[in-house]
Amino acid sequence: MTLREIMIEVAIKHRLRIEDIRARSKVPKLVRARQEFCYRALNETGRTSGEIGFFIRREHATVLWAAARFCRSTGFPPPRGIDYFAKSYRWGHWSTWPSHRHRLEARATT
Repeated sequence: MTLREIMIEVAIKHRLRIEDIRARSKVPKLVRARQEFCYRALNETGRTSGEIGFFIRREHATVLWAAARFCRSTGFPPPRGIDYFAKSYRWGHWSTWPSHRHRLEARATT
């Protein structure tokens, strides 16, 4: 299955246009469709997160994050490449990000 075919299926399911899913809008309905697309694209194609991101005009990390949010909210198993995102984070708290752990450790020692 190609990225375009997945995008068409997701757009039909959510009753949206492809341009709406690719848009910069953060309207919840569009975000949910975009998350589903990222999840399905990682599962059903051999494309990298960078290639998927290029297709929807996003960064590769955004693709991983969107897919992780989708599997977290639906209970689906994490797709390839996002086990760390899907299993390790307490959603929405900055202290769970690896780049901020050094700050927590510094606070604990002072």
